[in-house]
Amino acid sequence: MHRIPTRPWASAALLAVTLATGCGSPPAAAGSAAPASGTAAPAAATSAAAGAVATSTTAPTPVPTAAPLPCSSAPVERTVAGASGTARVLDVAAASHESAGYDRFVIRLSGAPSSYRVVTQGTPDFFEDASGRPVTLEGTAGVRVSLQGVAGAPAYAGPTDLHPGLAQLREARQTGAFEGVVSWGLGLAGAGCIRVLPPTAAAPTQLVVDISTR
Repeated sequence: MHRIPTRPWASAALLAVTLATGCGSPPAAAGSAAPASGTAAPAAATSAAAGAVATSTTAPTPVPTAAPLPCSSAPVERTVAGASGTARVLDVAAASHESAGYDRFVIRLSGAPSSYRVVTQGTPDFFEDASGRPVTLEGTAGVRVSLQGVAGAPAYAGPTDLHPGLAQLREARQTGAFEGVVSWGLGLAGAGCIRVLPPTAAAPTQLVVDISTR
């Protein structure tokens, strides 16, 4: 019998192929999806970035501003119809209305005065009625308020020197109560126009002076 010679190198190669086929990890299938964790983070980052851009480009809501106070620096002088001549001062007050653009000074009365006069001036310097003594109020400008026919008895017993320290109205001081005339001086932080809301026959109980803060 004829024997086929054995080739040692061929057997070794066959064994190597067998081992590689049986023990190696199978190759990944073509077109298989990548792990879910590999794509979720980029998608979330993209969404967060889009949200940040949308937030940063949102326009702020505009804040409405009040209309300027209709006012003037010209003297205001009027006679009040229906005055009885027996009115007296009950109270005075000062308040800020900054959101509306003015400070307010109010003289409350028991009835209508016979007349009134409100005048702006370039200094806070005044003179007391009767004595003529000079008085300088806080501020750099002023307003003189005078009421005729309001000095009835009993005399006003409230505060006669206010220091509200407002944007425009720095001080309000009574400068006279003599022979039927009551006078007040207003010391202002700076020159400004005024609006006068006068007493009338229908509403005779107060005189209002508004000073613009704008």
